[in-house]
Amino acid sequence: MGELQIAGYAFDQALAMEWAEKIFFALLIVIVTWALAKAAKWAFARMVDRISFFQRGTATGESVGMSLGKIVSLLIWLFGLLAVLQQLGFDSVITPVQGLLGNFIGYVDNIVFAGAIFFIGSMIAKIVRDLVETALGTVDFDKWANKGGVDTFTGNTASPRQSARLSMYW
Repeated sequence: MGELQIAGYAFDQALAMEWAEKIFFALLIVIVTWALAKAAKWAFARMVDRISFFQRGTATGESVGMSLGKIVSLLIWLFGLLAVLQQLGFDSVITPVQGLLGNFIGYVDNIVFAGAIFFIGSMIAKIVRDLVETALGTVDFDKWANKGGVDTFTGNTASPRQSARLSMYW
């Protein structure tokens, strides 16, 4: 009579304690995920809303910062869900979620690297433009170009910046 039996099944105290521990840590992960997601949503929304380019509304009436903050929050929840599923030992459910997150992170990496390449390329283009403008201004390229009739074409007789822009097309 010392063992508890329900519908022919014996209560296993060791298994119950193991599951209680897993559930406790899963709840702890959910609480930490909730706090991180809430903080990240607020911080990201506040950071994005300070940029003048993003200070406009979306179709839902929220600010762009709040919408992007919500996306960041949901990504944190996906990582938290993955941690909870791993804690509970649901390996067959983890695999598709890991694939989803892996694909998304790969996509974000491509976007970040493309942005970095664009930024570096635009900086190099500005440096080269300034270099060409300075070089053309130094050798008085405008005088030579005006002798060739460029001033009738552009309507400008003395502008190293204009000459630099035209030199890019020639």
